[in-house]
Amino acid sequence: MAILNNRYEFDPATDELGRGGFGRVFRAKDTFLNREVVLKYAAKGDLPDKYSLIEEIKRVIDFNHPNLTRYFDAMTDRAESGFGETVEYQIGVMEYVRGGNLQDFLASRPTEEQLRPIILGILEGLDYLHKQGIIHRDIKPKNILLQPEDGKLIPKICDFGISKSAGGEMTALSNVIGTFEYMSPEQLGNNPDQRIGTNADLWSLGVVMYEMFTGELPFGSQRSGQTSAQVIGNILRAETPPKLNQIPQPYRTAISQCLVLDARNRVR
Repeated sequence: MAILNNRYEFDPATDELGRGGFGRVFRAKDTFLNREVVLKYAAKGDLPDKYSLIEEIKRVIDFNHPNLTRYFDAMTDRAESGFGETVEYQIGVMEYVRGGNLQDFLASRPTEEQLRPIILGILEGLDYLHKQGIIHRDIKPKNILLQPEDGKLIPKICDFGISKSAGGEMTALSNVIGTFEYMSPEQLGNNPDQRIGTNADLWSLGVVMYEMFTGELPFGSQRSGQTSAQVIGNILRAETPPKLNQIPQPYRTAISQCLVLDARNRVR
């Protein structure tokens, strides 16, 4: 059993929730407040240039909204690697969300009745973020966690690692970052002079909503056998997705308003 900062207790062998290119995530017990939390470990040497988990947490730690996952604390720690080297970690302490993510939930083929409150919750979370001047830039099913509460699933947007201030100078050429199947045309560089605004997240939400109702992505994906170049080309043409007419109203209209090529004409 490991104890971090004389407060957070977890077993690295059994409490790991996942891992990625930047680090590992563990479930832990906050022994001071007697609650479950999540520890997000990022080895400093594995982080991309200009990314800091600590800076991510500073941007959002004061945010408090039921449709956003909360950060509670941040710290650094040093530990010896398996090769005898000292590794510096940046660590975030987050709210523990028990119901998995939207990507896994969609595999169960949920009904329209189940999807409606999830869509509304995501919209409310994005509205709060945007009013705080933050663009998420990586809205996708894996970044929507689901919290069971009173027989309902409450969506919570997570992973603010590539979020940006909407007031900053942010153009496409310097900011091609995110999961490209869900990225807006301006993030992919269709207009190098166009600044990326909050409605880039609404394009991504349109992609997510289309996937919710059809089980497919509107412009293709690598998992369906297309190359990244083909998918990006489809996004930059923004032709009407093939199954849009199969989606019930009012979601069909909402998706159409989100998937508009020119961000100046897209819903805000």
